[in-house]
Amino acid sequence: MEEMSEKLNELSFGKEASEKIEEFKEGLAKIESEYSEYFTNRKPTNDFDKNDRLHNHFIPITDKNGIAFNFLAESDLDETIRKECENLFANIFNNQK
Repeated sequence: MEEMSEKLNELSFGKEASEKIEEFKEGLAKIESEYSEYFTNRKPTNDFDKNDRLHNHFIPITDKNGIAFNFLAESDLDETIRKECENLFANIFNNQK
């Protein structure tokens, strides 16, 4: 499934953007892993997760203008984790590589 998502991103946004999207997803997974105790100790926000997950707190938006990253209005995610996610996004998408 992951490979199909990568191919779809490449077809939709081009190779460079697809690589950045994958780098961002990997970075988010790393952040969630680093704060696993925080997420494990929180109740899930849906019926299919056994505890809270980082993906429950944000939405990436892609359109012809590029990609944006926003936290959901109802998110009560810790400010430190928010900042790490925002910095990750900025470092990948706002810096020229």
